[in-house]
Amino acid sequence: MMGANAPTTITGTMVQANAAAIAGAVLIHYLCPGTPTWYYFFIQAMDKRTGGNIFMNPEIVLCSLADEAQDKVDHLLEQHEVPPLEESLQKELNRIEQTAIKSLLKS
Repeated sequence: MMGANAPTTITGTMVQANAAAIAGAVLIHYLCPGTPTWYYFFIQAMDKRTGGNIFMNPEIVLCSLADEAQDKVDHLLEQHEVPPLEESLQKELNRIEQTAIKSLLKS
């Protein structure tokens, strides 16, 4: 929610919302490889005067438009084959992944 548990800026809110959605998808794919996931987030804003939800304002519309634009970019990227990583980079990526998983399982 913009202004409550997310930054007040559009950019900050979009970055946080994308990070949360991607983190969820990564965790699901790690725990259950091949499981279909749905990438979605819903932006709300907080009325700082009343503390209530604002479901529609210009900032939320801009966030929705940015999400739609990101969907189009993602669709274009899906159509291209990603080249494999060099062996050293793949090993480092695997090491980072294992470290992240261990820290998640500890908490």
